[in-house]
Amino acid sequence: MSVLSRLLSAGKWIIHAAEYVSAGCLVLGCTLNFVNIVGRYFFHAPIVWAEEIIQFLMIGGVFFGAPILTLRRAHIRMDMLLAIFPDALRWGADVVGQIILAGVCCTIIWVGLPVIMQFIEFGQVTDAAAIPVAIPHSVIPIGLFLMVVAVIVNLFEPKPTA
Repeated sequence: MSVLSRLLSAGKWIIHAAEYVSAGCLVLGCTLNFVNIVGRYFFHAPIVWAEEIIQFLMIGGVFFGAPILTLRRAHIRMDMLLAIFPDALRWGADVVGQIILAGVCCTIIWVGLPVIMQFIEFGQVTDAAAIPVAIPHSVIPIGLFLMVVAVIVNLFEPKPTA
C-alpha cells in the first residue's frame, strides 16, 4: 500500500468520523430541544442556555456533515447541463468544480481564522451558556478544511459521474 493510498484512506476515515459527529450534533440538538420544550411547558422551567447551544449544534451538524457530501459528490450541481456533454468534458467540469470548491473553502478559512484568533485573544464568551465564542466558531473552518480533504480524495480517486 503506497503512502498516497494510506493518506487517502486516512482522509476518508476522518471524513466518516465527522459524519458521525454531525449526526451526534443533530441528535443532541433535537434531544435538548425536546427536553427544553418539556421543561418550559410542563414544569415552567426552561433551560436558559438551550437555544444558544441548539444553534451551535445545528451549525456543527451542517459543517461536520458537509465533508461527507463533498466526498460523495452529493452537493447540488448542474447535472442536467452536464449530461449533454461528452464524458471527457464532464470529467473536466467536475475537476474544475472541485478545484473551485476547494479554493472557496480555503478563502473562507483564511479570512475566518483571524476572527477566531481575536475571539480567543479577547476571551469573548456566549451570552447564555458562557462558553468561549471561539469554540463554536471553530467548527466552520474545521468543516471547510475537511471539505478540502474530501476534494483532494475525490481528485486522486475519481469516481464515475452518473
